[in-house]
Amino acid sequence: MDPGVCYIKPEFLVEVQKNAEIKLGEYPEKHDLEKKKKGKRRGQNKNRPAPYKMKRELQLCSSLVNGDDSSTCTYPKCIYLHDVKKYLEEKPKDIGESCYIYSQTGHCQYGLTCRYAENHLDEEKKNLGATEGVRKPFNPIDIELLTILRKRQYNLDRSKKIVEEVEKRKLEGYTPDTDLIPERSAERKRIDFRNKLFLSPLTTVGNLPFRRICKEYGADVTCGEMACVVPLLNGAKQEWALTKRHPTEDLFGVQICGNKANLVAGATQILTEKANVDFVDLNLGCPIDLIYKQGAGSALIRRQNVLEGIVRSCAAVLGDKPFTVKTRTGVYADKSVAHELVPKFEEWGASLVTIHGRSREQRYTKNADWKYIEECAKAAKEIPVIGNGDILSFEDYLEAREAAPHISGTMIGRGALIKPWLFQEIKEQRHMDPSATERFDMMKKFVNYGLEHWGSDTKGVENTRRFLLEWQSFLYRYVPYGLLEHPPQKINARPNTYRGRDDLETLLASNNCADWIKLSERLLGPVPDGFQFLPKHKANSYGFFDVQFGAQENGGSFVDFSWDNIENINLSGAGFSSSLLNDVRHGIALVEKTEFATLCRCCGWVDEDSAVFDGSVHISHHTAHVASSVGFPLCRILLVAHIVEHTGIPVVGVAFVDRIDFPLVRNLHIGIREDEFPNGRIIHESIYPITQTQYHHRSGAIEGISSRHHLSSWLASWRVGVPSIHGRSREQRYTKNADWKYIEECAKAAKEIPVIGNGDILSFEDYLEAREAAPHISGAMIGRGALIKPWLFQEIKE
Repeated sequence: MDPGVCYIKPEFLVEVQKNAEIKLGEYPEKHDLEKKKKGKRRGQNKNRPAPYKMKRELQLCSSLVNGDDSSTCTYPKCIYLHDVKKYLEEKPKDIGESCYIYSQTGHCQYGLTCRYAENHLDEEKKNLGATEGVRKPFNPIDIELLTILRKRQYNLDRSKKIVEEVEKRKLEGYTPDTDLIPERSAERKRIDFRNKLFLSPLTTVGNLPFRRICKEYGADVTCGEMACVVPLLNGAKQEWALTKRHPTEDLFGVQICGNKANLVAGATQILTEKANVDFVDLNLGCPIDLIYKQGAGSALIRRQNVLEGIVRSCAAVLGDKPFTVKTRTGVYADKSVAHELVPKFEEWGASLVTIHGRSREQRYTKNADWKYIEECAKAAKEIPVIGNGDILSFEDYLEAREAAPHISGTMIGRGALIKPWLFQEIKEQRHMDPSATERFDMMKKFVNYGLEHWGSDTKGVENTRRFLLEWQSFLYRYVPYGLLEHPPQKINARPNTYRGRDDLETLLASNNCADWIKLSERLLGPVPDGFQFLPKHKANSYGFFDVQFGAQENGGSFVDFSWDNIENINLSGAGFSSSLLNDVRHGIALVEKTEFATLCRCCGWVDEDSAVFDGSVHISHHTAHVASSVGFPLCRILLVAHIVEHTGIPVVGVAFVDRIDFPLVRNLHIGIREDEFPNGRIIHESIYPITQTQYHHRSGAIEGISSRHHLSSWLASWRVGVPSIHGRSREQRYTKNADWKYIEECAKAAKEIPVIGNGDILSFEDYLEAREAAPHISGAMIGRGALIKPWLFQEIKE
């Protein structure tokens, strides 16, 4: 059986015709591709538009929400609406008859603006319960604190002194100040973390309403979404909202992310003094580029001097509260370092360490390595080590505990998003098969919790809808237990198209964003005009195809392109726009039917022999140079296949090693078969899985490819004419010497096709040394050397 396939009982399978038109999710018609920023296309839908924005001038002033005409606004420059009658005339229709907030507290603070307002308004449109003693909202944000932080008036002297003390202790001969940093063993509060089920801190989807759902199903320890320390220190309301805690969260922590000891320690001081938390967790696992390039998240694994200062300082600042760390195995897949860090964390003052069994480079493309997690747990002396990764059933939990017997507990992330009742399954050691109605009731409960948390006015309703849709992008992955042919379901396995046991179950299993919106409308009413939603991760939905195909209008007319007179093609530039499984499947038919150039936006002709297609395709001297994004989200493998199959033009140069960004196709292996590519023979199952590029000082090392498996041999099978290898990785750019020994290794891997070497030739001696180091190459390519001394070619020949 294919481990990547979740097998469904035959009676529930739906036959899908090959090459049949796939229904795509609704996409905003006004999405402006011209304004779309160029850049690397990874697993996330970056720069997502906000689902819905309300104009302030259409919102009722808070002084009037209770319907009291005698109330006056204290802000002379208030831009909100002050005409109650006009507001009520334009207000959208109420969603339902019962207001959840009113039913729980006896008073709805949103009054007239509530989308369930008729439930708590009298005949005169006055808000009921407004003058009575009612329960205040739980854990509100301290506005006064945020004001102090914004004015930089909060006293952080304590954390600053501790950071300075930590740095001084690194100096030989310094006498520690034990009054400032007391001994951990005597002062530290003990919390029993052992044999607990932890809910992982989950950005965007790990919000308070979702955590309430998980607590009801049996989660022992919850943690807020990752909060960045700089916005916390600046008093950003949206960041402080992540620290909110519900009364049912009896053991709750906040996860923080930062890149400097003084910043992280300062935020930790404020949290321990002003927030209601039991522990503070440091994020060492966030893999996204935005965080990594700032030196935070998983980048701290490589900055151990800074990391030591952060852990020691924060552990001291927290006093009697535990300071915990959540880390990945390392940055690179072939260089795990967590087992070396665990004893250091313990020495530096951490009270608990969580190990996510993947590297930053792997993200979620490989199975979690529980054997390595066990190795890390053994390295700890006293502190508990928690394991994290790929638990979706109680069998997965038992296998993890068997593989890593020395861990003290487990943390569950995606598994809880897909099936929140997983905590109950694990504790009761049984499979649960909730009906579609029960699952829908769970979503209804989330909506009620969301209205209580984000508000029951229009803004709160649409916030609730947005986070419900974010959660639905994981919920749909759950395959009902009764439909599985070989239970249990594995977290990285994907099912073939199937139908549920009833219509609602089929709808809940849809991967189409439009269907998710339909579900939200059953709970929160119709979406407002202008509403749009894109899931955070492309892999979460096969319903969107966010690139427009076809020739683009240029100067009032369409510009056509012909392959006539083009003699060869040189793929010599940066990475092409990538694709996950969804985009490949959607794009195959279009590629087979569409001229390649019409997939690129045309910027106009340069001259008779040259054309530029938006920086994507440059036609000059009868050669097509593909230098950047090709304008459609298909991987470069498919591009090569298309060029060869549909034009018959040989591909003469591919700089795969240094310039083409293979991480962009790391998920391509899921469910792709030969017959889904043009003529099948272009690419074979044997090359999968393609995962992320290993940038660490290895010339184009690609896990599963260049580690003793070289691109050159596969390029031959793809019918690439002449691959050229630049002897550096993307990370190295031009900071290291070209690795001609590795180029030789690549040349040896090629069977019949010639391989060209490239890098650091500035004299004929350099050329001779390169040919001596790589005798199997067929030629040399010269770049910077020719720019510095164009006569270099003559030098070499003579």
